[in-house]
Amino acid sequence: MIKKNLFAVECNINAGETYIAIFDSCLNFSQTVGLGVTWSLMIGTLLAGIKLAIGAFQLILSTGEPQKLQNARETITDAFLGLVLLSIAWVLLGYLNATFPETWNINLGV
Repeated sequence: MIKKNLFAVECNINAGETYIAIFDSCLNFSQTVGLGVTWSLMIGTLLAGIKLAIGAFQLILSTGEPQKLQNARETITDAFLGLVLLSIAWVLLGYLNATFPETWNINLGV
């Protein structure tokens, strides 16, 4: 049941779940945050993969020129660093999820 008054929306749908009100609608907290985190991690991983492919392509086309080789190595290093940071973020969010209250249990795509 959604109660609307002049300035706010009160979300009283299920007693055991936490809801947030955004733009006159009630959203399940755990599903909303879970989808946001999952999509952010997927997009970040996709971008890191694209950057890795660009670095590999640069490496192939460098033809032994030192400056081009250095640029390709930096691009590949940046891509791997991004993947490592995304992995650390996923593990950290999984750990934090275990410490949240049961009603906040966030699905991290596992």
